[in-house]
Amino acid sequence: MTNDFQQVLKQRLAVSILFLAGLIYAALSLVNHYLFRTYALDLGIYNNALYDYAHFRFNDYPLVRQLFPNALADHFSLMPMLASPLLWLFGTYALLIVQIAAILFGGWGIFRFFADKYPNTYLPHLALIHFLSMWGIFSALSFDYHDNVIGAMLVPWFLYYFDKNNRGKYMLFFVLLLITKENMALWAVFISLGLAIQHRRDRQRMLQAVFLTVCSALYFFIIVNVVMKSMGYPDRAYFHFKYAALGASPMEAIQNVFLHPVDVFRLFFVNHSKEPFFDGIKTELYTLVIFSGGFALIYYPHLLLMLLPIVAQKVLSDDVCKWGINYQYSIEFAPVLTIAAFSLLLNFKSTKLRYFLALLTVIIAFYIHLHAYKERKSVWFKPADYVLWSPLHWQTPYDISSINKALESIPAEAAVSASSPLVPHLAFRQRIYQFPDTADATYILLLEQPEPYPLKLEELQQQVMALRAASDWELIYDKKLLKIFKKRY
Repeated sequence: MTNDFQQVLKQRLAVSILFLAGLIYAALSLVNHYLFRTYALDLGIYNNALYDYAHFRFNDYPLVRQLFPNALADHFSLMPMLASPLLWLFGTYALLIVQIAAILFGGWGIFRFFADKYPNTYLPHLALIHFLSMWGIFSALSFDYHDNVIGAMLVPWFLYYFDKNNRGKYMLFFVLLLITKENMALWAVFISLGLAIQHRRDRQRMLQAVFLTVCSALYFFIIVNVVMKSMGYPDRAYFHFKYAALGASPMEAIQNVFLHPVDVFRLFFVNHSKEPFFDGIKTELYTLVIFSGGFALIYYPHLLLMLLPIVAQKVLSDDVCKWGINYQYSIEFAPVLTIAAFSLLLNFKSTKLRYFLALLTVIIAFYIHLHAYKERKSVWFKPADYVLWSPLHWQTPYDISSINKALESIPAEAAVSASSPLVPHLAFRQRIYQFPDTADATYILLLEQPEPYPLKLEELQQQVMALRAASDWELIYDKKLLKIFKKRY
């Protein structure tokens, strides 16, 4: 068997692994959307932006219109613009498909990264499996679409081409990373600093990394303090700075980091919400990080530095749901942990020992991921959204066919207010609102749910009674757990 033929077989095996992962991811993300387990926040927001971009206009953010005048004032992301033509091919599933494709692309980047370091072995395939089975990926896929998932999947390619000193290609992925989301630029500062440390003995490479660090910092500052303010409310501070434990403003937070480093370090580990219910969430996060490859970070301080802002933006936040292992807030760990764990194997010369340690790393990471399914401290975990082998994931109380037909009966130009799970399916219109915000809606669509966010069940029932009694609304559809009201003229 020739060496070229072996390489083809190895690549085909990697493609097969990616194909299988794609099917699993589709069974998670696309099934959730089909069964009305995606929501106004955030897929509804993104789908509505996608619709406007596909029609060559800015998005005025109707779903959170009270907070922002347009989408880019909230998060400066150009990815939905680039993806907008896919709306015409995949409809409301477009961004979910983009997200899955991005993760598979990131996985291919991981494979390529290690194929050069471990030639003529199957260690790159084990690295690929380790990456694709990471809990951070499954948590992100179980909850809608988010731009930081796309950004995280560009990192393996950026690191791969920087490692090969291919300036054209690493600059391409660097720029794509910056425009994915404004906070990805802040992450890029630390990624580039990490590369500067890694290549500190090579002056030319170190200066390249320092240049990228400066570019990232300038981009982040200009976008947040100039561009986003000009598109939103100029007198308002950056909306997503919610770190009261650090300070009332970014500048105060920076001062406290230097003036009170011990207190800030302590915040990384304690429950600063003062609510005992949230005890142990940060510990759970660190446990999964360590057993998913984080143990190797001690050998690679430059990779540890790359993860510092990711950990900080999670565990120092006022928002407790960011602390743990739920949702999209852990996706950035996936590429860095795999790179750390499998780079460590370079220190061992024995191929058999490398295989043994690689298999052990994959098994441990897979086990800790499975354990997180069974019990977790992170609150608001919904097994139906996440656990593929649970019957709950494949079941729904809704008659999908009937509801879809009812949704298709709503005129495309109509202004609509709807329950959160309906919004992503109705978002391809200029005026879409999350009930109870009705604004200028001419249709209200309400889906019976045990937890009708943002209302409580009793509040929703009161709203339905009020609509039934209102003279200016007519109930035109009431079956299969769906009610549709139409405005009377």
